[in-house]
Amino acid sequence: MVRYFRVALILMLGFVGLDQGCLFAQVSVDWAAASTPTIVLGPDATIDYTASGMVGGFYDAILMIDDSGTMTLDTGQTAPNGGQQIGDWALFAAQRLIQDLDGRIRLGVSSFSARTDVLSPVRIIGESDNRQILLDSLGGLRRFGTTDIEGAIFNAAGQLTDLDPIANRNQNVVLISDGRPNAADGNGRRQTAQDVADAIAGSLASDRIDTVSVVGLPGSNLTSLQLFADAGMGALANIANATNFENQLISIFDNFDSVERLDVILPDGSRLSDVPTDLDGSFAVTGNIGLGANVFTAQVTGTSGVVRSAEFTVLGVAAVPEPTTFAACCIGFGVVVSIRRRARNKKSNA
Repeated sequence: MVRYFRVALILMLGFVGLDQGCLFAQVSVDWAAASTPTIVLGPDATIDYTASGMVGGFYDAILMIDDSGTMTLDTGQTAPNGGQQIGDWALFAAQRLIQDLDGRIRLGVSSFSARTDVLSPVRIIGESDNRQILLDSLGGLRRFGTTDIEGAIFNAAGQLTDLDPIANRNQNVVLISDGRPNAADGNGRRQTAQDVADAIAGSLASDRIDTVSVVGLPGSNLTSLQLFADAGMGALANIANATNFENQLISIFDNFDSVERLDVILPDGSRLSDVPTDLDGSFAVTGNIGLGANVFTAQVTGTSGVVRSAEFTVLGVAAVPEPTTFAACCIGFGVVVSIRRRARNKKSNA
């Protein structure tokens, strides 16, 4: 009873959140230094200073592809990559997502039928040859066996839980399926769409997954897929009759505010636009600092239009002479004074 109450509560909150257009993750920016550094400036009173920081707004995802026997159904519609089976459309959707997702996202690819197989472990898409490795992993699809979507969700949750955590990253599952679970348990009971929805809601309740989004394909059971997306507080991207497949597919991440651009205002007031970041979201900028407070301001803009900013201040102070240097100056000053006095005394005596 408690389980079903929890599931109902999650679904209710999901509907409210989606109706209000809430974002499950928002962009963020922070500077690396936790305190204000003090820099001693020399005679020129200005130097170049490099400040570093980190932007957040990327996410981890498992692409979970239905590879069961039901994916051999002929849809009567030819997929852009050829073939008319639901599985051909699933392959096309997976290929497009891998090709179009931001390189700073960590993505893994798995397939499932009666069991789940990891085709490629989670990796940063844009690092080295990872995008091509992820695409090549799709060659292992075979379209055979029963459909255990519930088991696939639990497997994806486990993969995401085992990842090394990175701050400000949400963890998501993208399900590409025809929405027809038919695996049987030990008692011969067939899995239902509601069983899958309950498993998804339970994974969200245990904080193992942040969202489950779903790709609808020609020939899919869209009613079941919508049920899964609602339970997962995600989106359903139905490409069955879409004319712009790329935009429709990427729309499943509309509830996640990704980084659109990063600008930095330097202490002299000049602006650096579209500052590049590394694959982990880190960045560094160099600006000229002088005496007093020197403020670096980072502004990150999300795809939703949300703007976040953070300031970092460097305090420039004038150099204080070393004791020996100060003593030498005093001696030198004393010598000068003594010489001038002697000169005046000589004039007086004359």
